[in-house]
Amino acid sequence: MAGARAVHRRRVCCCAPSSASKRTTSSGESGDESSSTDAPAFPRLPPQKKTRGGIVSAVNRENIRGLCGSSRFAQRVRSDRRRAAADPQEKHVLVIGEPGTPKLDVAKMVCLESPRRKGDVRIVRCGKMKSRRRDAATQLADALDVICPGGIALLSDVHELPDSALHVLRDRLDDSPPRHPPGEGVRLVLTTSRAMDTNLNLSSLSTAVTTIKVPPLRVRAKDLAAETRFFLRQAAVASDVSNAQTLKGVTPAALRLLEAYTWPGSDAELQNVLQRALVHEIGIAERDGVSLPTMLSEDVLWPGSEGPQSRDKRLRTDLLRLWPLLRQAMRSELWMDGFMQYVVRPAFAVVVIGLFVAPQARADNAFLNVFWAWWWPGILLLYPFVGRLWCSFCPFMAYGELAQRFRLKMLPQVPLMNWPRDALDKGGGWFLFALFAVILEWEELWALEDHAALSSWLLLLITAGAVIGSLLYKKRVWCRYLCPIGGMNGLYAKLALTELRAEQGVCSAECSTYGCYKGGPAVEPEGMESEGCPLGVHPAQLQDNRNCVLCAECVKACPHKSVKVNFRFTADDILQPMHNATAYEVSLLFLLFGAVFCHHIPEASTLLQMPEAITTAVTKSAQSVGNIFTSRPFAWHTGLATASLAYPGVLALAAHRAAGSRGNFVREAYSYLPLCWLASIAHYLDLGMGEAGSILPAAARMVGLVDLAPRLPVLVASPEVIDFSQGLCVVVGCLSSLVLLRVLARRPWLEIGWQCGGMIVLSAQLWWLLLVA
Repeated sequence: MAGARAVHRRRVCCCAPSSASKRTTSSGESGDESSSTDAPAFPRLPPQKKTRGGIVSAVNRENIRGLCGSSRFAQRVRSDRRRAAADPQEKHVLVIGEPGTPKLDVAKMVCLESPRRKGDVRIVRCGKMKSRRRDAATQLADALDVICPGGIALLSDVHELPDSALHVLRDRLDDSPPRHPPGEGVRLVLTTSRAMDTNLNLSSLSTAVTTIKVPPLRVRAKDLAAETRFFLRQAAVASDVSNAQTLKGVTPAALRLLEAYTWPGSDAELQNVLQRALVHEIGIAERDGVSLPTMLSEDVLWPGSEGPQSRDKRLRTDLLRLWPLLRQAMRSELWMDGFMQYVVRPAFAVVVIGLFVAPQARADNAFLNVFWAWWWPGILLLYPFVGRLWCSFCPFMAYGELAQRFRLKMLPQVPLMNWPRDALDKGGGWFLFALFAVILEWEELWALEDHAALSSWLLLLITAGAVIGSLLYKKRVWCRYLCPIGGMNGLYAKLALTELRAEQGVCSAECSTYGCYKGGPAVEPEGMESEGCPLGVHPAQLQDNRNCVLCAECVKACPHKSVKVNFRFTADDILQPMHNATAYEVSLLFLLFGAVFCHHIPEASTLLQMPEAITTAVTKSAQSVGNIFTSRPFAWHTGLATASLAYPGVLALAAHRAAGSRGNFVREAYSYLPLCWLASIAHYLDLGMGEAGSILPAAARMVGLVDLAPRLPVLVASPEVIDFSQGLCVVVGCLSSLVLLRVLARRPWLEIGWQCGGMIVLSAQLWWLLLVA
């Protein structure tokens, strides 16, 4: 154990520079955080008495660290620190750093690397001094007087000094070295979290004071990986867990998560996050009887639970507390396993078979009517209220989970594979984007909405992906990373008025079961048996609705009522500082937007007075053009469909370039989401308001009751009402996107004028296609 502690001291000091005895530490010289050969040889002094109240004490010469990493900021601090420590004039030193930065460690290293390190080196804690006028000044004077000449006084947090004691500090700054010969008097090293020029008038003492500025972690993104490895090794050694030493760092996905955060608490906040993550992993490993992983994943890292980047909880209402019946419903067996077993699976089987064997025209097939006139408009209208709820009882995954359970029952000796998270994080989004592009091309060129069998093949294709993924990997890998419908649902779910989240404080302080994340048996008093989150996300780590399907597994498993279903403002996910803006998700957004233009190619060709050959080509489906590989109409149609799908994204990017590429295009492109969503609704209103109400006659014709069909009720809207609704969607979508762009860009309207112009042009063209054509 003593040996382990010795290793601990050596590693914790790995970022300290070399001592006067010429020992070198590569962390101090080259910026590497882990290659130190030994701790600096600071001399051991006999214990010193503390003054009343613990204001003065000896400087702890162990567990001192500097800045890890090789960024120019870290290198500058090292250079300034060495220069201050070896200063022949022995000027006083002022170390400035925001709360959470290792400014006190930097100050200690200045003290213990200077020629005075073998003398009387003590720390004076200014925050402990009393605020009464006489006591504060007297205590500071007494604290400095007990330090022998030739020593160093390290005054920590001088910004907390009472005003009555500032004149004492001012006098000492003016009287101590450099007015004394080197090695005499008392040298002062101060630390503060804010500038002291106003109170101490340091500008007049610039010749006697050297200033070192310790940068916060948010400006040292290059050092984040080094700091992470150092803190993890420090926490692993302190944990006393036998196999904790195997921990090497964090996965690339986890590092990207940490880099996306701005760390208002700087190094101290990063250390707390990593320590909590290690405790979390140790608890999971002990419960499951497995060894610790070599790399921590993003699932156990929860940055942003406190501080200015945390969510404003005042603007949220917990619906589970407001409506206890909703909580009871979500904890019942019918949500969602029972519903999938007794409703979704049999209904989906009937629909697929019906699409194959029933009449193929939409007017004669109730199942095709449900798919295109009910499901598509309905799911779009539900996004703002329940987000990605559809995925919790998705028929594709209903059969995927059924296949997974059958596979585990038949081959229990062959475990399912873990997700290749790094590969899926990099390529999964682009896979679903490409698959969705192929589906949209197929839908347009083959006119799927008018052919039942082809629509059934589309459903079976997506179901096959879910089944294959479930047979190979744990949980719902298809849902989280690869499903095109899931990708669309996750994107539009960012607009939802509801969210499922967990209280990070409760989870980190009280939970030791992790049933909501990993699954496990029932836990008193509230926890139920659970298989864990199907998408492999801890509810306390959720930053947006993209990876939450409201399956309520965490609501059932949580024994502490930490999980909440909150009512909030719309589009709150996009407005959060921690929002993870990705290029593939933006590409999917513009692809879905382009689908609206793609579905209106015939109207565009007519209004633009294109040549008759082109107009004729785009009105035909691939089924009516003969050999599609040699057909000129099919080639024209394919080219126009591809151009239409790409058009909104190209226009938005061109507007960004025209504005001088100011701002972050990927982040600001999410402002098109309201317009894209409402444009999609406007497109499907023709089917939803014009054909959905004719499902009864379609059902009658499907089963051969042709004479009965005309006598059945039909509920459809007039063309004028449909046109009004479509126009309203376009106008509201355009205005919403303009406002969201202004909020995300945080720049004047003139600077985002090109992007605003692009939105207005796209909206005007939609109006033209939907209403004029």
